[in-house]
Order: sequence, then C-alpha cells, then structure tokens
Amino acid sequence: MAFYLKRAFRDDPEAWVFNDLRYETDEGDAAQIDHLVLHRSGFILIESKSVTSKVRIHQNGEWERLWNNHWQGMPSPIKQVERQLEFLRRALHAYREQLLGKLIFGHGQVGFGGVPFEILVAISDNGSIDRKGDFPEVTKADFVTDRVREIIKRHKKARSLLSLNLKSNDGLYNFKDEEIESIRGWLTGYHCRQKADRKSTRLNSSHLGI
Repeated sequence: MAFYLKRAFRDDPEAWVFNDLRYETDEGDAAQIDHLVLHRSGFILIESKSVTSKVRIHQNGEWERLWNNHWQGMPSPIKQVERQLEFLRRALHAYREQLLGKLIFGHGQVGFGGVPFEILVAISDNGSIDRKGDFPEVTKADFVTDRVREIIKRHKKARSLLSLNLKSNDGLYNFKDEEIESIRGWLTGYHCRQKADRKSTRLNSSHLGI
C-alpha cells in the first residue's frame, strides 16, 4: 500500500502521504495509523489489512474472515480506523492555534472540528471481499489510489463552486501553503519513531481532553 501511494502521489502538489504513524498521550492512550493522506481540504486515513483468502462483511457491519476453510469473526477495520480518526482529529484540534491561520472565510479560526476526515480500508490484492451491504470505504489495495484521487477531485471541484453546499463539508477547507507545512511538521514531529524518544513526543492528555 505504501508503494502504491508513493508511486501515485510523490509528484502530486495536492497530496502528501505519511505511512506507519503512531501517536501516544502521556496517559498511555495511543493510535497507530497505517497510511494518511493530507490534501488541501482534509485528511484520508487508510487501514491496510493483509488478507490472503476472503473477508465477509455483514449488513450489520460485522466482519468475518475465511481461515482454514472456516469462517471466523474478526474486529471491524472500519471501526478501528474510525477510532484512529477521532484520536487524530482531537489531537490536531488541540494544537489548532499553532497549525492554522487566524481567519477562515473572514471568521475566527475554528480548528479541525469541521475538517473532513475520510476513511478507506484496503484489502490485500490477493484477497477477496464478500459484501452483504453497502461499504464503499472498503476496497482492494490496488484501487485505493483511484479512490483517493476521487476524494481529492471532489473537494477541489467543491472549492471552485461559487456557492457552498450547506449539506456537505466538501471543499469547505482550503489549507494555505503555510498551514500545510505546519500540519506536515506536526504529523512527523509528534510521531513516536522509537521507544527511546517517545517520551519527548507524547501528546499532552489534558490538551486533548482525555
């Protein structure tokens, strides 16, 4: 997945890719993000699942995987990445004054509360997906870059409209160059690379409201 993303977006001026991010709080809470795409209007979190056989998603959202010719329950990757999303949103919002400009659309800086955070779940190319319901966020790994491009294109088109769609936050945000640089620096600066330096990069739980 990291290879696909790098090949697709390494020269793209509208997308920035991060892989294997980990964030911790001083209270011991943590989030592990497989892949993250930052774009001008928001974020896309991608959860990778190594599946060599078949996964089945029921209409109620429960997941199963085929193992040794038997179906076994498994944690929902959708729920997993949604928890990571909320952790990251809360963390970025806590540092909004350092990361975002003071004005958005002529109003006071509103932070990351309304920024679009979208998710994708990538299943290995040699696996297969049996959907019993509508789960558009789940796709094969080799289709993920197409889905990312569609999301970025959708937001870019929305930003170009003269009137905003009040029912959607598509294109609502348009990060400035300096904001992009600040967010990129934060994402790498607070990432816990090694045990030896995790203490200095842990997020303050009181800032996050944890």
